[in-house]
Amino acid sequence: MKNLLKLFTLIVFCSFIQMSCTKLDDDTSISDMTKAVIKGYAYANLDATNDTTNYYSIYWEKAPANSKIIARINASDLVQNPNPSLTYGELTYETTVGSDGSYTLEIPAGAKNVDVIIFANDFEYNQKIWDETQIIPKTKTVRRVYHLSSEYTTVFKNAVKIVDLYFDDNN
Repeated sequence: MKNLLKLFTLIVFCSFIQMSCTKLDDDTSISDMTKAVIKGYAYANLDATNDTTNYYSIYWEKAPANSKIIARINASDLVQNPNPSLTYGELTYETTVGSDGSYTLEIPAGAKNVDVIIFANDFEYNQKIWDETQIIPKTKTVRRVYHLSSEYTTVFKNAVKIVDLYFDDNN
């Protein structure tokens, strides 16, 4: 009888523990998610000699091939009902600029909007400029460092967003 009482007490105690546990999983399954696509062209002013001087119009060339483009999202945007007791991290996705200046990023997207920050690694390039120290106009090249100011966009399930990127050399 004493052993039976101990067994009954153990069963009651275990059932209290089981009932007090909270499920921390979310209701979003992998099958509910699909992709969104962000694509476009990356540009930089690599040749300043072909810019228009009347109204200072810049002619943008395609950014160099293999320049790295990065997208960052918050993982909580992928969950239909985020749990406030969980910490969701940031996810990053990378691609490179193709030889034609184009890029494509595939981002996971669920049932709600996903905010995306697009940024890139800096790159160096010898920009072609006019050598104004010469009487007869000549060109020369000058090393420039190009960077991309962050771009912000929002995607959703099966969306295709076109975002052209413009690198600046701060000169």
